[in-house]
Amino acid sequence: MDRVPSTVLHHISELACTDGGFTGNSLSLTSRAIRGASRTARFHSVFLIAKSRRLHSFLQLYERECDPSFGYKPRIRHLYAWFPAIDKRNLYRSRQSNYSRSLSPPRKRNPNATSRRSFTQLSADAQIDPTASTHYREAARTLFRLVAPDLYTLVIQSGYRYGGEFDIPIVEDPFPFLRELTVVDVFDPRTLFHGLSVHTPLFPSATHLHLLPNASEVDLHLSLWPTVAPNVTHLRISDRLSLGQLALAVGVPADNEPPMSVHLPGSFFAPSPPPSPPPRTYPSVRYLLMQPGPRPSGGFCGTPLIEYHDFTTALKYFGERCCAAGISAVLLEPPVEDLLNGKKAEWLGREWRERIEGGQGCWRELELEQGSG
Repeated sequence: MDRVPSTVLHHISELACTDGGFTGNSLSLTSRAIRGASRTARFHSVFLIAKSRRLHSFLQLYERECDPSFGYKPRIRHLYAWFPAIDKRNLYRSRQSNYSRSLSPPRKRNPNATSRRSFTQLSADAQIDPTASTHYREAARTLFRLVAPDLYTLVIQSGYRYGGEFDIPIVEDPFPFLRELTVVDVFDPRTLFHGLSVHTPLFPSATHLHLLPNASEVDLHLSLWPTVAPNVTHLRISDRLSLGQLALAVGVPADNEPPMSVHLPGSFFAPSPPPSPPPRTYPSVRYLLMQPGPRPSGGFCGTPLIEYHDFTTALKYFGERCCAAGISAVLLEPPVEDLLNGKKAEWLGREWRERIEGGQGCWRELELEQGSG
């Protein structure tokens, strides 16, 4: 092993460290020689569950490994960052309950009871909003500043069980080499970014964008992404779809049926021309993958299932119109069941690792469609 050039060892380590950090960590614990040989690729891919203690521990470790005295900086090329979500409704209820208790008549109690209750309340608030502390927010921003120059793929997920609000502008600097971005269960993606500018897009090289909006959010915020990632050619939206917003993004009418024009023989008036397509708000998109959410439970006679059938039919017509307009659109089968964030992270992590290893990942249906065509 001493005779193998360091560049060859680096490439071997990169090919091995594609599982989110397990292999890189295992190699670092094998021996000093293996640790030194694999050091440059130890953080090649990182799957980080960004709880407060884990986030700070990882950041301290990575900053220590990036010390210039080591020579070569270990670069994170692929990052899956799974952040806790903010449940502001429960936070509001908790504080309202505490306020109501403060208005109740005083009772005889232990002198230390007030401080214990305050500590309990602070602990409850921290559980509901674990990202509220300045220390946590600064650590998250620092991590993204460190990885911005080197990252190829990025997944940002909010909420360990359910999605929620995530109000930390963690993306401040451009990611010049980022190719693929996935945003999962973030209520409003605009809260991720700080200082948006049309002249300096944050993801200038990104070509693949996968959005999994939160189920309770109506707006997909598609108007945001041409500013943030203006060169995206592959767009996938899963679980939550808005036909009107998709139509504006790709410039294709969203009508279920083609417009009808009746012209009677001998009539003085000529038939009206078909309506012109709307202007495209995301002109770079050439490939579109649409996956609706799971089917409603119950029999076919239920109104939700009928509405769901009408919606998927409209998506089918919309996909055909996209193909006629030169945009390759694929309507995917819905998932069997609604995935909680744990199962969702398991599925997305598997697809993410497959992409790192050179596979098709969550874009395989589009690749199959192109291959069959």
